[in-house]
Amino acid sequence: MAPRRRPPPSLLTTLDTLTTTPPPAPLPATQFIARVLESTGKHLYRVESPKGQELLVELPKMYRSVVWVRRNRFVLIDTEGFGGEEGRVRGEIKVVVRGEKEWMRMGYWPKHFTIGYEGEDEMYEGQEESVVGKMPPGSDDDEESE
Repeated sequence: MAPRRRPPPSLLTTLDTLTTTPPPAPLPATQFIARVLESTGKHLYRVESPKGQELLVELPKMYRSVVWVRRNRFVLIDTEGFGGEEGRVRGEIKVVVRGEKEWMRMGYWPKHFTIGYEGEDEMYEGQEESVVGKMPPGSDDDEESE
């Protein structure tokens, strides 16, 4: 088996730019924060806008097949140059938000996304609580009856 090749430094630099960009002070009118709902293809993602709309956005060409964005993560979307037709790509992911707390301090962070937010490990609709390390139900009752 061949040894794993290390990614080229230029790729590591571009990935670092995509994921660790600090929040911009003023947010341009064509950009907004969105939450990723699902991946619909190789480089297309369905996101929820601050107004509650679902939009289809794409990942820039330089990151395709290199970066995958997880569900319920936050991204900065740019809609400049994209049409407004329903069902079509309506924006491009500019930044994958990491360090949400720093971004949340900015005045443009949508209040819609901060209600009940506790960090990356927060449970969202459709997720079940993990049972790893917990006793099976009813096992405590058996010991008490003996």
